[in-house]
Amino acid sequence: MKRLLRVLTGFVVLLLSSTEGWCLPPCPEKGVWNNCFGTYKSDDGTKYVGEWKDDQSHGQGTETYANGDKYVGQWKDGKYHGQGIKAYADGRVEKGEWENNKYVKIPSKKVGVAASAEQIEANDKKLSKADLKPIDHEKFYPDGYGPFPAVITLHTSGGYGISKNAIENFKSKTWTEKGYAVYAPNFFKKHEITNRTRMDTFNKYREDIEKDLLEIVKLMKTDSKINNRNIFAVGFSNGGFWASFLAGKAVINAGASHYGVWKGNMGREMTTTPADYFSKTSKPLLALHGEDDGTQRMRFVSLAWDQAIEQGGKITTHVFGGAGHAWDCKKCRKFDNWDAEVTQDSLNRTIQFFKNHQVK
Repeated sequence: MKRLLRVLTGFVVLLLSSTEGWCLPPCPEKGVWNNCFGTYKSDDGTKYVGEWKDDQSHGQGTETYANGDKYVGQWKDGKYHGQGIKAYADGRVEKGEWENNKYVKIPSKKVGVAASAEQIEANDKKLSKADLKPIDHEKFYPDGYGPFPAVITLHTSGGYGISKNAIENFKSKTWTEKGYAVYAPNFFKKHEITNRTRMDTFNKYREDIEKDLLEIVKLMKTDSKINNRNIFAVGFSNGGFWASFLAGKAVINAGASHYGVWKGNMGREMTTTPADYFSKTSKPLLALHGEDDGTQRMRFVSLAWDQAIEQGGKITTHVFGGAGHAWDCKKCRKFDNWDAEVTQDSLNRTIQFFKNHQVK
């Protein structure tokens, strides 16, 4: 690694002084990273340190990879673009112009980048508190090497804890026994959302959570134990909103919403509803609901389903007669709607729906 760094910095020409090159403020711990300097670390060992715009690496920065490769130079919209140098672990070096991550071989005597790897690392140490951390999540796998189809499980407004311990269909074992890898993000923790402030999920933090979940899907697609052609999502209540988002935006093969949130209740408004995500390009969604759901009442849910379908959404619906909200939660005293038969039926329908939309 030391040899690689010497090769890399030997080619770097400083066009800007350290004060000129890094005049942007540190990126915030929360919210969109725009016109700031910060560090991003991903689960696969990749580390980017540098400038950001609209939550993308943009400007000057360096990216280091787990295999020992390193790029220092200019970025645009998350891609190598402009002058830069890439040094590979095997000793190869590419210096010159880059366009959309592709190397354009233009030999020149000097290749200018605004800061060396040492400068970037120095700034990185100062900004350790501003590191962008991926949304907290747990991962579970079936026995064996894979690659496995995968499901992202999305918790209720009760939070990750109650979902993990009480909601039967959320449990990792339920899915791993069926042959699925599981990513279970805790999207409430990152934004300090509680059951009391749950409507902030759909309003104040909606765009942030959208980006969080898109990032989780990206991580899943780089996981060597996951078949990245077969990624699904299942959400419960609050999580049903987000399963609809992922299916509506076509970033997964298919999704399932169990007693999902489709409309604000008790006078609360939502700036965006799940139906708004759907179009002709959306992926299929299985929407399961209880006839007697007192939290998301069927008369409103039916209207939302109709809207999504009218917009081109591929929505398969089923209403369980006599079932209420949170039918799979044994410990949810507020609802007390535990129904073993509906719980098993909803799981069976979801598993079959995902199988129907697997890519061979």
